[in-house]
Amino acid sequence: MIYMVVFLPVYIIGRIIIVKTGKKPRNFVREVFLAVFFLYSFALAVLLFKPAYGIDLVDLMKGNHSGANPPNFIPGQTIKMYLDSTNLIGLGARAENLFGNLFCFTPIGFGLPLLWKRWQRFWAVFLFGLIAPLFVETIQYFTARYADIDDLMLNCIGVTIGYIIYKLIFWLSRVLPRLSA
Repeated sequence: MIYMVVFLPVYIIGRIIIVKTGKKPRNFVREVFLAVFFLYSFALAVLLFKPAYGIDLVDLMKGNHSGANPPNFIPGQTIKMYLDSTNLIGLGARAENLFGNLFCFTPIGFGLPLLWKRWQRFWAVFLFGLIAPLFVETIQYFTARYADIDDLMLNCIGVTIGYIIYKLIFWLSRVLPRLSA
């Protein structure tokens, strides 16, 4: 929460400076969406990069991962474990992990093309949706978080879902006015 208290004033001051020095008129609704998107991005970064408790980061830098979960490089292994109803992990924890990884990057899939024209092509968004989670998983490996190829796959699917939502909203915004005319 303290991160948000610091981030929000810095963001607002920065945007005011950019808006005041810019020559193009600004759209208030776009500015609100932009603020929400950056707030989401900042909150996501804090959530994803916070080191695990009880892990000595000096040991991690030396290559000793004894206190951290070992990384998973086998596609589908964690997903299969969570879907297996006989394991000891509670349903809530399984759902939180699967749906959390699936939907935590979904706002990127519709936020990027909604806010910036250069991100309106699927491959640009998908490539970003592949590189950003790969970066996250790499950083998590070095910060005693659980690095998992399944998280990367679910994050990419989430970005794709977000892009599909964007395209659906874009399509509906063009079709609905024609239907009512």
